[in-house]
Amino acid sequence: MTSRPETGQPGQARTEHRVAIKVINDEWRVVLADNESQSDVTARRGDRIRWSVEGSDASFQFSDERVVGHSTRIVRDGTPLVLAVSKKASNGTHTYEVFIHKDQTYARGQSPPRIIVQ
Repeated sequence: MTSRPETGQPGQARTEHRVAIKVINDEWRVVLADNESQSDVTARRGDRIRWSVEGSDASFQFSDERVVGHSTRIVRDGTPLVLAVSKKASNGTHTYEVFIHKDQTYARGQSPPRIIVQ
């Protein structure tokens, strides 16, 4: 998983997880930026997730708004969506969906893509 430590408050380090939404083999996919066979993000509260959509505007729908502080977001092609895992996020697996406007379809992850909060 592509991740980058960042400095936060003293004594804390945040990680940024990079996720790409793009066409792979004629199918829209949600994949880790450095591993196209994976889509799950394993994160801690305070970590950031950076989604980049390549080739279309997209709508994100999160199953639990407490995970990233939103239930839905719309992103324009080429503009990253960066959200932090909320302090209110519960431990466990949280699903989300990415709807691709250009092709009127959902991007597939590990069916569906997931954020795993530890």
